[in-house]
Amino acid sequence: MNRRLRQAFQLIILLLVIWTIWTAGDVEKYCPMGGILGLGTKLHQGSLPCSMSSAAIFMAIALLFGALAIGKLFCGHICPVGSITEWFGKVGARFNLQFRLSKLWDRILRSLKYILLFLVVHQTITASELFCRKFDPYFGAATGFGHDTVLLWSILAVVGTLVGAIFIKQFWCRYFCFLGAASNMFVNIWGAVLVFGLYFVMNLLGAQLSILWLVAGLAFSGYLMEVGLFRSIPFPAFKITVDQNQCTQCGICSQSCPYDISVQEFEKVTHPDCVMCTECISSCSEEKAVSINGSMKLKYLPAILLVALISLGFLLADRYEFSTLEKRWGKFEQMSSPAAYEQTNLKTVKCWGSANSLYNFLKERSGIYGLDAFAPSHRVIIYYDSTEISEEGVKKALFSPAVFRVRNISDTDPLRLAVWEVGIDNLFDSIDHNNLYLALSQNRFIYGVETYFGEPVTARIYFNSDSTSIAEIRREIETRRLEYEINGQLQVAELNFSCEGSGNMLTPISVAEFNRLMFEGFDLTFNDYDEFAASQLRIYEIGMPDAVDPAMADDLLYLVSGLSAEDGVVRFQTVLTDRPVARIYFAPTKTDSAKISQILFASTISYFIDENTTATIDNFFSFEKPIRILEVR
Repeated sequence: MNRRLRQAFQLIILLLVIWTIWTAGDVEKYCPMGGILGLGTKLHQGSLPCSMSSAAIFMAIALLFGALAIGKLFCGHICPVGSITEWFGKVGARFNLQFRLSKLWDRILRSLKYILLFLVVHQTITASELFCRKFDPYFGAATGFGHDTVLLWSILAVVGTLVGAIFIKQFWCRYFCFLGAASNMFVNIWGAVLVFGLYFVMNLLGAQLSILWLVAGLAFSGYLMEVGLFRSIPFPAFKITVDQNQCTQCGICSQSCPYDISVQEFEKVTHPDCVMCTECISSCSEEKAVSINGSMKLKYLPAILLVALISLGFLLADRYEFSTLEKRWGKFEQMSSPAAYEQTNLKTVKCWGSANSLYNFLKERSGIYGLDAFAPSHRVIIYYDSTEISEEGVKKALFSPAVFRVRNISDTDPLRLAVWEVGIDNLFDSIDHNNLYLALSQNRFIYGVETYFGEPVTARIYFNSDSTSIAEIRREIETRRLEYEINGQLQVAELNFSCEGSGNMLTPISVAEFNRLMFEGFDLTFNDYDEFAASQLRIYEIGMPDAVDPAMADDLLYLVSGLSAEDGVVRFQTVLTDRPVARIYFAPTKTDSAKISQILFASTISYFIDENTTATIDNFFSFEKPIRILEVR
């Protein structure tokens, strides 16, 4: 029965992981290693790395108490890497491919997981970014080697973990798993307590040791405790025990052990690799020969405690949330009772980096002196002086108005566009604006949107009233689920916009007015532009229809890079006159208009990758004559 319970746990966890991957969920949300790193970063920096959830931290705390009580339960029952490598190990055993390393090599290789633990913990708590993502086999496989991974490291980790398990039981877990190293430190906790004590005493005496010494000391003591003692003392409180009077020394319990522990040689199994999987109890045919603390009544204790700890972790995570970032500045400490404003559903706050960007933005705003950001729930609390700024002023400081073109106007479209002004609830940040753009782009007769701060936010929508109606536009805005494609892959956005009232129809505007409103100019200087006087420069102006397309801005960098190779070209900008144009500033003493035309009308563009390396792309820009040479005024 014990074996079936454990297999059920393993299967359920793997199915949940697969479901999370399939639904594009957070594959790290409940990872205790992430929780350990998050808690360490919180204690060291007062912030959480990446988009660390409270659930992961409470799971880490549950793992700690579980390790003290009954050993490395997570490793034996839940860890998806451990489960898969255990099954790969059975394949190796079936084909008689497995072997044991010598005692010397075993002890040497065990140091690797402590070296990794040191690197992962130190890099994470000092940079507030999860360093383990770069090579962790679980994260690499679960995310399809996503953008946070180092591809080569991740592939080597996944392949090494699976292939190694075929030849050596639990290869990754024994020698590379930094969570396993942390779990061993929890079980042999006195070594960690001693290091913490020495670190704080020495700093109290003025040593000023950096955090590097604490992390290195913990990792080194963990390794010494494991290979020096090679047993778990005094914890866990509950251990596998062998009644030598009942044991027949058949060795079946040892053969069934996923970690290749010689169980029958112990009276109390204090081996550092024991994960309390209870396979030895399930496999033993002698009644009461192998048990937990000498009692068969406790054989279900690991499963019961595991469910209890996970449930407690879920309960605490549901009730309490750790802040991703806490910042106070200016005169916050002098304020007796700062006012606080809470903004929910701020989707742009999704990790430590975006929360820190918001902090850098708010600290420049007069009257605002504090920020608590909660990335997993997209929530912030802003502290301010109500004598300097109102709550509405705080909301306005958070809001960024937007003007964006939904689509270009063709020659067959009307000469004047209708304008509908309406309040839209739940429209606030840049992600909301992007979702609004996606929703409105489903209607081919909507051309642009402009938003203003208000409660709710006010939007002006520019459209062809002969071909679509306000009712249809409202339906697009208030859709709850939107499917769209990016690079051939289907994406899904969940929306919750709602229009307030019926809105107002404003005076229609001409296409020329619309183009001026929507135009986003591009301007970049280079080649020592500031060293030239206006009289030393001329402007090469040419029609550029693509300049009205905001999506073209990134592509213009290729063109600018190609122009910068011509020493006399010093500035590139796009401007809307009676037509969209490109203006290229150049020094006639160093180059001429013919050379610029040669670059613009070439079939390919040569651009710089770095100072000494160039590459080429097809020239997909279109230009329209006439060309005008203007003076710089």
